[in-house]
Amino acid sequence: MNSKFLVIPVFLLGILVVGHISDSYGHGLGSETMPPVTIVMYDGLGEEPFVVEGTLEVNSSTIYTDVDGEEKGIRQISIDFFETFTYVESNEVKPIDNVTFQVDLIKSGNVIISETFQRDDGVLIMNLTPSNNEQVQVMERETFASFFGLASEQYNFEGEIFENGGLYEFEISVITINSYDNVLTDPPYYELGISIEETTRYEINDVNYGKQELGIVTFFDQITEFDYNVETKKITFSFPFEWNQNTIDQTTVIHEEVLVPKTFGDLLVSKYVATLNGVNLPESMINIDDFSSNDRIVHVVVSQKELQEIFSNNEFSENKITMTVNPESDLPLSGVTENGQFKVNLCWTK
Repeated sequence: MNSKFLVIPVFLLGILVVGHISDSYGHGLGSETMPPVTIVMYDGLGEEPFVVEGTLEVNSSTIYTDVDGEEKGIRQISIDFFETFTYVESNEVKPIDNVTFQVDLIKSGNVIISETFQRDDGVLIMNLTPSNNEQVQVMERETFASFFGLASEQYNFEGEIFENGGLYEFEISVITINSYDNVLTDPPYYELGISIEETTRYEINDVNYGKQELGIVTFFDQITEFDYNVETKKITFSFPFEWNQNTIDQTTVIHEEVLVPKTFGDLLVSKYVATLNGVNLPESMINIDDFSSNDRIVHVVVSQKELQEIFSNNEFSENKITMTVNPESDLPLSGVTENGQFKVNLCWTK
């Protein structure tokens, strides 16, 4: 039986306990594979326990489709609970049957979905569809081949909040496995964050190059502030970030991209400098990609180690990250030919 709203049976056909489990956490990637947990089960027929080692994996993707004549990106979230290292040589995994998930989805500090799901195959797929509804609504449940190639029932939700990417936080408990009547006495509990790519663009009016459109691609949380200083050519943008040790431990990487139009000559320099909350970032964390047809992409990738160092040596009064990116100097300008064969640096004497 599969239904959206479930009541967990109060009787037990077996007793399940979970051994050697600590709460698991992850943060800020497009997919997360959580540490395995050991589940010990007793069926009541003998003294020997049956042991299962389970792994939770969460993936995200964006599927673009026509909704009422308008192309919209549906955020698809796949939650999979399976046996760990089942077939090492073939990389195959064995699903865990009859899994009950309790899932809370949190966006911008608000719980927007809190549901219990029963999944015969241990795979839960949630489609988050943008709409004009201020409140998240549960749509019909459908069965069709998913983006991940799984023929599985999918649960559909819609709301205007799903127009946005950024950080989606999940709190997930695994309540039953193998039988919906077998309730775990100490359910595995996970906290994790899935970052869904979001691009925002900002039009500026430059004194030398006229109207230009700068962009920010965030792979963490939504951009809340943006500024471009025409005189210093400095790009500044901010997004939420809780400065505490727990967040640092959960955050594997912060990855942001600055999109510079290839018509914006003042910013097509050979080297940039960047800061995070006023702290200079190493040159190795800034990379230039000129292989896009319309925009130069400036990657700023901050490792967990660098975040830890910044956190340990500084105190911040606000829970946010403010990044700046600007040319190290006006010259030389640089670019790559359309065929990608040559990189050209251009400078002259003023």
